[in-house]
Amino acid sequence: MPRTRTGGAVTTVLLVCAAEKLTTTGLPDPPLAPAGQARAQALLELLRRRGVAGLLATSATSSRATVAPLAQTLHHTIQEYNPSQLPAVALRIERQFKGKTVVIVTDPTSVFSLLDALGAPRPVLHLTGPEHDLLLEVRLPTDGFPMVLTRRYGPASETQAAP
Repeated sequence: MPRTRTGGAVTTVLLVCAAEKLTTTGLPDPPLAPAGQARAQALLELLRRRGVAGLLATSATSSRATVAPLAQTLHHTIQEYNPSQLPAVALRIERQFKGKTVVIVTDPTSVFSLLDALGAPRPVLHLTGPEHDLLLEVRLPTDGFPMVLTRRYGPASETQAAP
């Protein structure tokens, strides 16, 4: 359900899924695979000139590593968020990043819940897999309705979003 927003410019939330992680390590919190490292670099190249004001990631190694190159280049600290507290994350974005651009790294199971918390529409019915190459550009205007643009970046994921 969209919330009413008043005053200021459009807040842009760039929502990406964590890049590919190593699945052969047996570790509970594995690092990025080489494909994930390449994807993190592709994200850097795509967003380095977008005027990103903040970076949010979960405590998972793959989540933080997805935006680490961007954080280093922009001299930003990666802010941690709790994926079980998404309404609080949405409120934080509205207060801390109003009228700015923020990148949030999430896992595929939280994408729709995060969109719901932001009051934004779902651009697809469901995700067919990890969707590592998915970038959702969520525009939260101060007046009017939120809009979501679906983009892809880096090498194609093994699966694509269903229409």
